[in-house]
Amino acid sequence: MDNVAAVIGMDPAEFRLKNLAARGERTRPDLRALDMDMSELMVRVTQSFASESQGSNRRSRGMAVAATDPANTPIANAIVRLKIDGSILVSVSSIEVGQGAHATMARIAAQTLKQPFSAVSTLRADTAVAPYDWGTGASRSTVVVGLSVENAALDAADQILDMVVDVWELPKESLSLVEGGVSTGSEVLTFHQIFHRTLGVDSGEVVGRGAITPRSKKGALAESPLFWETSAGLAEIVVDEDTGEIHAPRYASAADVGRVIDRVAAEGQDEGAAAMGFGHALYEQLEFEDGQPLNATPIDYMIPRISDVPPVFDTILIENGDGPGPGGAKGMGEGAILPVAPAIANALFSAYGVRITDLPMTPEKVWRALQRGSEFMEFNMSMMVPATPGDLWKTLIDVPSISSCIPGCENVEEIAPLESYKAMVKQKIGPFKVEVPAEIVVESVTEPSHVRTRATGRDKFTGTRLAVILDVSVIPEDLGSKLTVDAKVDIQGRLASMGLGVIKRRVDQNFEEFETRLKSLLGAA
Repeated sequence: MDNVAAVIGMDPAEFRLKNLAARGERTRPDLRALDMDMSELMVRVTQSFASESQGSNRRSRGMAVAATDPANTPIANAIVRLKIDGSILVSVSSIEVGQGAHATMARIAAQTLKQPFSAVSTLRADTAVAPYDWGTGASRSTVVVGLSVENAALDAADQILDMVVDVWELPKESLSLVEGGVSTGSEVLTFHQIFHRTLGVDSGEVVGRGAITPRSKKGALAESPLFWETSAGLAEIVVDEDTGEIHAPRYASAADVGRVIDRVAAEGQDEGAAAMGFGHALYEQLEFEDGQPLNATPIDYMIPRISDVPPVFDTILIENGDGPGPGGAKGMGEGAILPVAPAIANALFSAYGVRITDLPMTPEKVWRALQRGSEFMEFNMSMMVPATPGDLWKTLIDVPSISSCIPGCENVEEIAPLESYKAMVKQKIGPFKVEVPAEIVVESVTEPSHVRTRATGRDKFTGTRLAVILDVSVIPEDLGSKLTVDAKVDIQGRLASMGLGVIKRRVDQNFEEFETRLKSLLGAA
């Protein structure tokens, strides 16, 4: 969308607003009509903050919107038990994995029965005794299982009211549930009083049952998707132009959730989903070799740390009460993942005109994109050598001698003289230690003045791929010879994330050490 907007010279947000499908329109004839207003989400995130410029590391922002269709499968059952002491037990087969499902079911039961949340407990799921549910996932628990809990709570409420109607001979329409019991209009009957008078003992409970099937609500739940899960994201980023590292100081997320049942949990779901979005946008990537993952450990597989997520996070939950779930709720949690990566990519495009479509957007990829397609980093050195061109040339083509001058070059093996070699290249750059088994090919030789070589290899531990082209020239001078080295270096993988500045310092150090060793070698000779 941003690419098209740029071509026609229109603001990306304005272009989206002109072309967004509206509420009630269909993206496909076989899917439910859109049940949200995406333009409202866009407006809300846009209003949440404005960006500022900051020196050469320019701040920029990008927006993206997304809608996804979660799984349908409206099948769930629940049991709600209201006891004589006013405590309530909820039994469902939804599994609590940190998403807050059990607390949400408890709140639905409490709100339906008009009892305090503290009175409700959701039992741990055991499929041997808990009622059947299709499964935990696909953003369905609040809507589908929540409806079954609501129905079970209504069934329990109906039973307790029927007790009062039967024993106190009061019209049902005059009764209402209140905290701790039932109001008749003139007095409040406690649950203990109701059970005692009805059963004749100081114990008892009512057991409400609720079920949801595709035929529930006159078949309204059968159409797919059950609801649309939506999100708009606005990212503000700062790019370190020397390293390509992207930092997001602020992010805004808006979602149409229908109705918020548990605000803290709902905001946590949205923010957690966005954090996952930052993971695949900037950090997470599995490296494979011969079909086997190389970094599938908590140490090697990089995910966002708390310091990597935006320090300012605006969470906007839009409530229209138009969802299919309890009180008009919709599912949420997945949608907020979707706009993060395109929002960051759009912010990068807005500031620098570069478009990255391959995730994650690592510093290496960003840095390369900022170089406008330059494949190699280029480094140069020259030095005066107190030796004749002939003597210097002999040293350069003497593999044991010249390899001893190259920092980190070990175990050199000659495959064919002045044609091909193998060596182990060891370097420490920043926190990384790499050991690259390199294959070296001599591409051209002009004796005794020029040689070009190409070295390639890969470090298995960091996934660093290395390609180096060296042009070495010997130039006669009055007092000896001048040696020039032009290096073109292509680094891909984790090492490249260190950026040009760090790599250049290491290259300069290697050149200095090479000069010292070579002059020492020639002096000794």
